Amino acid sequence: MTIPAAYEDAGISQYLTIGGVSQSLEVPAHTLRHWEKHFSQIKPMRHAGGRRYYRKQDVELLRRVKELVTEHGYTLAGAQRRITEEERQARKRLKAGETSDLSPDLSAVLDEAQMTQLQDILVLLETTRATLVASPES
Repeated sequence: MTIPAAYEDAGISQYLTIGGVSQSLEVPAHTLRHWEKHFSQIKPMRHAGGRRYYRKQDVELLRRVKELVTEHGYTLAGAQRRITEEERQARKRLKAGETSDLSPDLSAVLDEAQMTQLQDILVLLETTRATLVASPES
């Protein structure tokens, strides 16, 4: 697997080519491209010549699609509905402040940096709310 120099310079080394993902998941590249058309959440970066570079969350989502289709017998439409529902429920739990068990469900949606940002925002909102509740109205 070759990582573009621009990505290496930026400290980004977690990108996989379609060949690397295909080998890792044991799924043909043409199948990955087909799944990419059906799942708008899969958004590989494109480099010169249109070469795809998949992020960790793309690979995790592809792994989930493979699991649903091959192990559980879902159609692509059924897998899409299931994944969309899982994402909706994970966001609902996040909104309710339940963050301890979100990693498995959100791994295909949010990367670690995004989770950290959301948790920081949650702390900021809770602090602001506490300040507003504690201060008397003028």
